[in-house]
Amino acid sequence: MQDTRKGGGERLIADQVICADTPALRRKGLLGRQTLDPDEGILLFNPPRLGLSLFHSIHMFGVPFELAAAWLDEEGTILDAKRARPGRMFFPSPQGDNCPSFLRCIPFGVTRSRYILEVHPTHLPLLQKGHRIRWREAAHE
Repeated sequence: MQDTRKGGGERLIADQVICADTPALRRKGLLGRQTLDPDEGILLFNPPRLGLSLFHSIHMFGVPFELAAAWLDEEGTILDAKRARPGRMFFPSPQGDNCPSFLRCIPFGVTRSRYILEVHPTHLPLLQKGHRIRWREAAHE
């Protein structure tokens, strides 16, 4: 995962990222892990449509460590980022998502996020709204 900053430049965020591109992998997430190394993370895929943020949320029940979570649009642009703490649920902020104002009255808000990136919490300062995250699939051996 690389952060492409506004105005140019790139910075590696994590190079050991699991792509959770099936419902089973997305449900499992980081459950069962005791730690997350700075070069590790998970990229969760969301349905490709505007949707209630409840369905684009993450939960930290059973995850014993903090992490940085970023909600990304179809192009990988960061819509929102938060520090996620154990024992809670986290939703994208529709205000930072250019969500139409008439949809903000829906419980939990509406989002156009397509992906959720979860990485080590020390990377939170790199996950700035408007920055673009790039990734490529690793070669399988």
